[in-house]
Amino acid sequence: MVKQNLLSFLGSLIFFLIFWYLLDWPLYLVLVLTLILFFAIYFMITPKIKIGNVEVLDDQLNKELADLYQVLGKNVKRMDQNAKQIKDQEVAELAESLTAIGFSIYEYLDDHLQALSASRHFIEYFTTKSEEIIENYYELERVGVSANKLQQVKAQTTEALGYLNQIFNQQRDSYHQQKYLNLELQTDLLEKTAQMGEDFKQEEQS
Repeated sequence: MVKQNLLSFLGSLIFFLIFWYLLDWPLYLVLVLTLILFFAIYFMITPKIKIGNVEVLDDQLNKELADLYQVLGKNVKRMDQNAKQIKDQEVAELAESLTAIGFSIYEYLDDHLQALSASRHFIEYFTTKSEEIIENYYELERVGVSANKLQQVKAQTTEALGYLNQIFNQQRDSYHQQKYLNLELQTDLLEKTAQMGEDFKQEEQS
């Protein structure tokens, strides 16, 4: 911002000196044009950043919104990557359904930055847990854990993914209804599912 102010000031000062001292234009006219030029230069040289499809000025950028948007994008893309590699049809269908809803939310928020702030808990908790649960199941399936362990994880995972599909659907619908959900809900199921996957992964690695 200091750089923009300085360059705008210098450009306006040069204009003022040329048109008032050298060309002898009326002072009031030169002052008005100088002020307009100052803001024109400032606007042109101020770097612009995009969050989604919306372009905002650097000094207006809300870093928290940008971070939230990046977290959502990272989580949904990781969900998609792992869901496509799951072999179990039931788990894969639930994971891919969840991912599809996640992408539709991501695309909606491209053009509706105002909804990002109200989506903080959903993005930081539910999309992160979704990514962890899908990845845990994929990793356990990939490394070939015992059928008994995988069946335990599958039962817990399908229940958790079914619950998450409901949450994601409600979140998506809430945007179009112009109201936002209070998602401070009971999350024991998600925590237990994610932890079970982590525990079994550690057992396999030890």
